Amino acid sequence: MEPMELRHGYAGNVSFTEPLPGIGSYTRFQLAPVEGTDDLFSMTVEGAPPGTTPRLFLLDPAQYFLDYAPSIPRDVAVELADADGEEDAINLAVLVVVHPGDDNTGPTANLLAPIVLSPETRRARQVVLEGAPWPLRAPLVAA
Repeated sequence: MEPMELRHGYAGNVSFTEPLPGIGSYTRFQLAPVEGTDDLFSMTVEGAPPGTTPRLFLLDPAQYFLDYAPSIPRDVAVELADADGEEDAINLAVLVVVHPGDDNTGPTANLLAPIVLSPETRRARQVVLEGAPWPLRAPLVAA
C-alpha cells in the first residue's frame, strides 16, 4: 500500500478504529496543522476544552526520513476505507508521533508505530509494524 502525501491544508475530525495506547478510551480527535509549519500537526480530543485532555504532535515523515516506507497491512487499509467496501483506490496518509526533546536530546519520531489515516473517511489507526526495522525514537534531522 503506497501512502499518499498528506497536504498541509488537511484538518478536521479523525475517528480512530480503536483507542491509542496510553491515551485512554478516546477515539475521536481533531487534527490541525501547527501554524508556521508544513509538516507538523496537532491532534487533540474532539470537543474537549483546550489543555484538559491529551495532545499529540504528528509529523509527515517525508521530509525527515527519506527511506521510510512502511508496509501497511491490507486489512488495515480496508478497515479505514469507505464503508461500501471499495478497495480499488484506497488512499492513505502515514503520520508519525513526535516526542519532544529534553535538555539532553532533541525531538524524536516513533517510526515503529505510525498513525495511518484515510483522508476520505477520516478514519485512522495506529499500526505497530511488528518485525520492521524502524526505531521507536528516531532523531528528527531534516533530510
